Amino acid sequence: MKHPCLIALAVLSLAACDPIDWNDPNRAGGVTATPSAETSFVGVWGADDVQCATPQELETAPMAISETGYDQYETHCAFDTIEGQGTNVWVVSGACSVQGDAQTFSMELSINDDQLTLSSEGQSYSVLQRCP
Repeated sequence: MKHPCLIALAVLSLAACDPIDWNDPNRAGGVTATPSAETSFVGVWGADDVQCATPQELETAPMAISETGYDQYETHCAFDTIEGQGTNVWVVSGACSVQGDAQTFSMELSINDDQLTLSSEGQSYSVLQRCP
């Protein structure tokens, strides 16, 4: 059983790996659904304005989410599935490169106004704001 703190750690990890080219048509993983542009989780998310202003080269960088995955500092994840769970709620799963290791993940993304809540196994572990 995976613990929410391990997923949060993966998100904030200090991995030393190359970024994923999200536009590479040969990249593994195929997203099975695309979120609505109006209510999408796509964007850059941070705990506060200071984190939002932090460049991706630093370990305290914000989470940058695209329709195909996310990056945060040296953690790079590709979505294999995106399942809508109602208005502004998605369950995403896929594969990451974290600290040089391949890992899988599954988490819920929910949006309320400009706040993104990350949850796993029914436990919220991070609430982020949309960065300007």
